[in-house]
This record gives sequence, C-alpha cells and structure tokens, in this order.
Amino acid sequence: MNFGEKISNEILNSSEFNELFLKAVEIYTVELLGKSTNTYFTHNDLNKYCRFADVLSNVSSPFSRNKAYHLISLLFFKYKEERVFKETAFAVLSKLGLFAVCDNIDFFSQPIILPFDRTVENETKRTIQRINGSDKLFTDKQYQLFSEIINANYYSFSAPTSMGKSFLIKRFIEDSISSTNKPNIVVIVPTRALINQFSIELKDELSHQFEENNYKIFTNSNVSKNLIADSITKYLFILTPERLLSYLSIQENPQIDLLFVDEAHKLGANDERSITEYTAIDTALYKFPNLKIYFASPIIANPGTFLELFEKNAKFSFETQESPVAHNLYYIDYVEKKFEYHIDKYSKILNNNFFDTNQTIENAIFNIGKNFDSNLIYCGSRAETLKNAKYFFDNLILEEIDIPEVNSAIRKIKVYIHNDYYPAKFLKKGIAFHHGRLPQIVRNIIEDLYRNKHIKFIFCTSTLLEGINMPTRNIFIMPDSKFKFLQNESNKSIENSNRKINFWNLAGRAGRYTKELSGNIFCFNSLEKKWENKDLFVKESINLSITIEDRINRRVEKIERMLENGPINHNEEERIIEFVVNILRIDKRKYVDQLDKSRLLKQFIEKNQNKIIELVNSKANELTEIPLSVLCANQSLNLKIQSDLYFKIKQNPNLHLLPTPDYDNILEILKKFFDYYNWPLYEKEFVSDKPDENGKIDEKKKLKRMQYLMNKWINGVPLNLIIEKSIDDHVAKRRKIRINYSEYVLFDRTNDFHINVLINDTIEYIEKVLRFKLEKYFNHYHQVLLSFIDETSVGMSWATYLEYGTKIPEVIAIQNYGLSRHTANTIFKNHRHCLLIDGNGTLTEINKSKLLREIDSNTVEYDEIEKIL
Repeated sequence: MNFGEKISNEILNSSEFNELFLKAVEIYTVELLGKSTNTYFTHNDLNKYCRFADVLSNVSSPFSRNKAYHLISLLFFKYKEERVFKETAFAVLSKLGLFAVCDNIDFFSQPIILPFDRTVENETKRTIQRINGSDKLFTDKQYQLFSEIINANYYSFSAPTSMGKSFLIKRFIEDSISSTNKPNIVVIVPTRALINQFSIELKDELSHQFEENNYKIFTNSNVSKNLIADSITKYLFILTPERLLSYLSIQENPQIDLLFVDEAHKLGANDERSITEYTAIDTALYKFPNLKIYFASPIIANPGTFLELFEKNAKFSFETQESPVAHNLYYIDYVEKKFEYHIDKYSKILNNNFFDTNQTIENAIFNIGKNFDSNLIYCGSRAETLKNAKYFFDNLILEEIDIPEVNSAIRKIKVYIHNDYYPAKFLKKGIAFHHGRLPQIVRNIIEDLYRNKHIKFIFCTSTLLEGINMPTRNIFIMPDSKFKFLQNESNKSIENSNRKINFWNLAGRAGRYTKELSGNIFCFNSLEKKWENKDLFVKESINLSITIEDRINRRVEKIERMLENGPINHNEEERIIEFVVNILRIDKRKYVDQLDKSRLLKQFIEKNQNKIIELVNSKANELTEIPLSVLCANQSLNLKIQSDLYFKIKQNPNLHLLPTPDYDNILEILKKFFDYYNWPLYEKEFVSDKPDENGKIDEKKKLKRMQYLMNKWINGVPLNLIIEKSIDDHVAKRRKIRINYSEYVLFDRTNDFHINVLINDTIEYIEKVLRFKLEKYFNHYHQVLLSFIDETSVGMSWATYLEYGTKIPEVIAIQNYGLSRHTANTIFKNHRHCLLIDGNGTLTEINKSKLLREIDSNTVEYDEIEKIL
C-alpha cells in the first residue's frame, strides 16, 4: 500500500469524513424531494469536505476515485457558487479525466486556474485522449481500455453501464473501418430493438467514415443477393444471435473478420437464448478460425470467462467499477415505513416524514418525478407497463402538453396504428410505456421524445436492460423475477449471478454523463412485491457462471436421459437440455474422431463422463447425410425431426417444393408443417384443445388465424389496416378477448381498453409467431430443399417473406437499407422513380434528397428516411 492509498483509507474510515458525507446526503435528499432543511455546511465544513474530495481523486483506487466524484455530485446544486467548491470540483473532474463534464457544466464557464503541475497534466490528457482530432474526449478509463482493445486479436471487458460501453464500441468500429485491413464486422446484440437503435446511431455518427471507407451496413442475414460483388466494398452487420446463425448457414455470404458481442453477460442467462448465442459464436469461430472476437458486458469480476468459454486466454480482459456518474440509491419500504439511503455496504434511515405525503407508491413516483424531466419506471411485464401508465394518465394530475414535437408524434402514431392506441393518448400528458413488442417505429418516436425531455414518465420492461441507450435522471424499481434467487429441484434458493447484473444494468442507467453529475435509484418494497435481499443494492462486480458449464455440471443425468429417450414434455427445462444434447451430437458430426476439439464434448471427456460419450457415438450415423451447415444453423430444432424431414424430402425433392404463398396454399403448408415439426409437442400454443359443438377437437383449428394474418402480412398490408380488419371481424363475429390471464369478455369497439388489448395481441402475434417461430421453421425447410435443388428452382424462402412482410424483392431490398416495412412499402408504391435499379433488377441506390422533397415532413416515413438513409 503506497502513501496515497494509506491516506485515502484513513479518510474513508474516519468519523469526521463519514459525518460530513452523511450530512451531504441529507442535504441532497431534502432538495431532491423538494423540501426545505435547516441542515447546512459551515465554511469550515465545506473546506474539509473539498480537501477530502481532492485527496481521494488523486488515488489510483477506483473506489476512492468514485467516492471523490460522489462528494462533488452531492453538493453541486447547493454550493456550486462557492469558490472553494467550484475550484475543487474542476480539479477533481479534471483529475478523473471527465472532461466532457467540465466542458458542459454551466458553472465552469469562467476559467479556473489549477496549480501548474495539474494544468500540465490536464492539458496533456486532453491532447492524448482526444478522439481523431474531434471535440470528443475519452475519460481516463475509456482511454486505458481503448488503447488495449485496439491492439488485441481478442478481448473482453466489463464496466458500469454509465461508463459508455456503446460509445467505446462505436469508437472501436470507427478505428477498425479506417484501418488498412478493413475487416468485415459483425456486432451481436441481444434483441431486434437494439439492431435498429445501433444502426441508426452508427449512421448518424459515422456516415462519413462509412462512405469514405466503402462500408455498407446490413441488419438482416439473407443479404447475399444485395451485396456488391467487388473486392473494395466492406460490410458491417448488426445481428441478433439467431440472425447470425442464419447468416453463417448461407455459403455466399462474405467471411467475417471481426465479431463484437455486446451485452455478453447474456451468455450466462438461464434460458434457451443463451444457448443460441453460444452456438452462434462457436459456429462463427469454427467457420472462420482467424476471427477476431471481443466481448462487452456490465459489471462482472471475471470478464475473461467469455474468452475461456471459447478457449481464449482470459488475461486479455479488463474490469473496472469506475463510473463517470454517481448513483444515489433509496430503499422505500411501505411495509415498515422506512426511507433508507444505501451506499456501499451501509444504509441510513432518513427521517423526513416521507410517508406523510406519499401514501402510495404511485404518489411517491409522481411527487418525486414531477420536478424532473426524465423518470423511468421499471415494470416486470408488458401488461404492467400498460396498467401503470394508464393509472398515471387516469388518476394523477398532469397538465396536457402542447408542443409541436409531441403533437406531431401523436398524429404519426395514430396514422400508423390506430386513433385509440394508448401510446398516442398517453403522450398528451407526457407519459409513455416501452417494451419489446411495441412496433419499432413507435419505439423510435417514444425514445426520441424521451431523450429530448418531452416525456416526464416512461414505464418500461427489461428491453431497457438490454442496452437501449436511454439514460435517465431517476429510475424507480419494483421487485421482479430477474432480481431473485433461482430455485433448485428441492425448491431451495440458490445464487443467481445474473440477478445483480440485471439490477445494476438497469439501475446504472440513472444519470447521464456530460449532462448530469448523478442519477437517483428508488427501490420500493410493499406487501404485494417484496425484495428478497438487500444485498443487490451493494454495487460490486461478481463472478458470472456461464450457463453451458452450469447445465453440464448439474444436469448430467438429464442429459443422459435425453440422449437415450428424447424429449417428453418439452417444458422450458427440457428445451435447454435438448439444445445442449443437440450441440453434443452435431459436434460429434463436425469433429468426427477428434472430439476434444469440441468445447462441450471436451468437458465430458475430461470428467470421464463415458456414458454420455458412448450415447453420442451410438447415434452418430443418424446425422451423417444431413449437410453440416443445416445442422449448425438449426441446433435448437429436434434432430430426429430434422432427420425424418431430410429423408422425406430426399425421396422426391421436387414434390416438396413450396407453392406460391397464396391464401389457400398457406393453410395447406401450415398443416403439413404441423405434422412435419410435431407442433403438438414443440409449439403447444399452435394447437387447439377446445371441442366444437359436436364434442370433437380439431387440433389444427388455430392454424386458420395464422393463415389469415400470415396472408395479410406477407402481402404487405399496412399494420393499421390489419388492425382495423381484426376489429371489424371481432365485432361481426362477436368474438371474445382475454383482458387478463383467465378472463374473457365480449369485444366492445367503443371501449378503448378492448381496442388496445386487440392491437397489442395482433402486434405480438406478428412478432412472436410469424416473424420468430414460423420464420425459424420455414428457414430450416428452405435450407433442406437447397440440399437437393438449386436456389433458382427453389425460389425465395417463405421465411424471407415473413421476416420482411412482403413478397416484393424491391421492398425487401429497400428494407435492407435499414428502413421499416412501412416506409419501404410507401416508397415502392408512391415513389418508385426515386429508386435506381440496374439491368439485373438489383436496387443500387435510393435518391434520399428527392424522397425528402416529395414526402410530407410530418410523417414517420420522412423521419426514417432522414435518419437512416
């Protein structure tokens, strides 16, 4: 321990420091809640407080540096005009390399003179940490990390949400595309929502660099026909794990040189998608052995675990807890009527009569948030976001907003979806809700309004856990399953490393670097929703255990049983076990007699799990003929089903070609798929179990709804017309809708709640069933056909029609520029003369300036074209 660390430890452990710190917390909290206080700092107290902050900022320990920054943030509003505080704040922020704060905070508008040595250090860092001659500057930790990652062939880093991981990824991409080698790049993101956001951000920030270096951005996997066949053009793909697997199965797609995995902690999730992501990465490394790979994740102590998972050296990793935003966490207990402030491992009860004026949680959120321009309320489900937003709209006194941006947004949403759609209605009072099943265009509108401070309250689901760049001043959190312990087979609680990661990945979005010094986190406890343990509130990195290893270590017997007997009930647990079993069997096919090259099989070999190896070997012949590319792209699909279908098609491939997807043919093919893919076992929601008036059950009855919506969707019918027709049908046929988990009522088109239930149900069905589940099956079927028949004869995959919502090649090509189905259809229908199509029928250019002149500026189409093209 050096002298500086010794002094900092003495400060942090001194009663004088802790008394001053807690007094600063009390002052900050009272102001935060809009109350008056008699607590204040004397001139002597302020001098001591500033000295403590200055000393702590000069220590290398992230804890001490974070504490110094926190000290400044607590007294910023109260004492920003005091000379000693102003000088100390500037010195501390400069020492921490937080130059963007220094340059954006109003009270630094007048020059502040630092001692000579600090001035030299400050100016030196400003020169070294400047980004490509721009006005952007790295913080100290950002610069340290960036300097390491650009010189490595593989790397993994972990940092707080507020450190700016997406900012670093974009700088890394900028450096890569400007390099001599100019790699083809893939960025893996966890959700479709993030694909859209990240592509818009990249085009907004780096459009000049992409054009200068001949790069094209794609967000879909089936793009080989749209690629420019030359040696100059390079590509950047932004894909989900599922889309990466699909991309890798297409032989014509260009090779990948660099793979960046964002939100890498998802590999440790306890679900099927974590296995999909593992499989996608493993397949990419197998196909491209020289692939450079990088992982980014929220705070974990062992970021090298992602490298170890794929047999890379874990020393090429970086972990920091240093954050450019301070966090104030409050625990508000409505059971015991306690209002607590939590910091590090300590808590303090603040006696401020909070519950006298905040009898309910809703009152508390409203009273705290009304004085701020951005409040994010985390809800555990889509239903809760709607319920809570509606309660705010109906019961709390919020003035209606009358500003052009909000009025324009309301008009756009009504035209795009429906007049009674709640997102449009709620915006009038500065309220919104946000979840992954909202149409992308609506999400974009809401996110833009929130970033521009036109919405005060936004109710959201875990979509915002997964990297949506929407920082906020205040975050309100209720207990949720994502923050709970796991239950083992004996119903005993076991540690869930992801619960703390999930919590701080959300809570860490409080506060906006360059805009504010701190963010506030409010955690509510009630009789209905209780926190299991307050240990979540301690902000520290933890060791992440990877799901694949965990499944192997704890599920050996189940894996053996699955290898022997196959799936039985196919519940969530069975789906994950079967996925692992599929990978084992496909790896046997992939590596033949060199099983130790398989990352999974190697673990069984090393642990002498001979029974499993024997079972894998005994089933080797069943997959011999099926092309490896088909197996690798569809590892979540039951292998017996794949094998049976392969040999069925092999007998007469031409007999199994898909017909033109007209209305009648769609139902015919869905019925075949019902049997081919054993939907009664694997897709129970596709199967009807209700008897008709004669007491008979037609298991395939639900396919008619699928047929109806699929036909509308792939024929390009606008979403608002699909919704309007669904409303008409419900009225004409006196259909019921489900308004909660078990209650069904007769649909009433005069009831705006019923209208919104039907809208949400229709949108969710399109996204979940058509564009995710059905697309998966049609993708597989198409790949099997290509094993026997050339692509010209097979024709376009129905999976492509489902993904893009059209059968028109030009509309598909327009969407590959990043535009939505809605905007692409509008351009093709009304502005085809703005498209440049070559002699081969390939779209080569879209005339952006001409489109913007022709399209109404107050439409979603105009907004998209302006941002994306």
